[in-house]
Amino acid sequence: VLAFSWKTAFQIAASIVLLLMGYLFGEHRGYNTAQIQIASLEEKSQELKTEMTLAMLDNRSASQRIKAVSYSEEMNMPDDKILQAIIGRLHNDDNVNVRLSAAEALSRFQKNSLVKNAFITALKNEKNPDVQIAVIQFLAHVKEERAVAPMQKLLNRPEIPQYVKLQLNDGLSQIL
Repeated sequence: VLAFSWKTAFQIAASIVLLLMGYLFGEHRGYNTAQIQIASLEEKSQELKTEMTLAMLDNRSASQRIKAVSYSEEMNMPDDKILQAIIGRLHNDDNVNVRLSAAEALSRFQKNSLVKNAFITALKNEKNPDVQIAVIQFLAHVKEERAVAPMQKLLNRPEIPQYVKLQLNDGLSQIL
């Protein structure tokens, strides 16, 4: 009689263990599937944001282009396609506010060499004093030594306003 009760107890315990293992396996598998689906949805969402941002950057409306630049700020690290498009706005947009917005958005990625190169190019080519100041401040903040020569060239140009020259001197002192 004693062997029978141990046998029954063992069977019940084994059943409970198997049931518990089945439950845990199902939970684990369901969790992994959910994680994969979440990752896939996040990736698709990022792709849609990228496509929407690129489309908006090409919009005729300056306010839509500014909005697109601000969307890029929501991304942790936009891909090179987005960065190139924003750099294109910094260098070539007809609207000063779009160029300023692009400079502000790009300044978040100060470690990116693509961005640093874009600011150096902008320093050489930009004619608007407000954008020039934004570019100078960024380059001074990141202490970009390659900006020293273009900054010194700007200092020697007579058409550059005095307040920009003051910013250039300040920037050069930060870099050097």
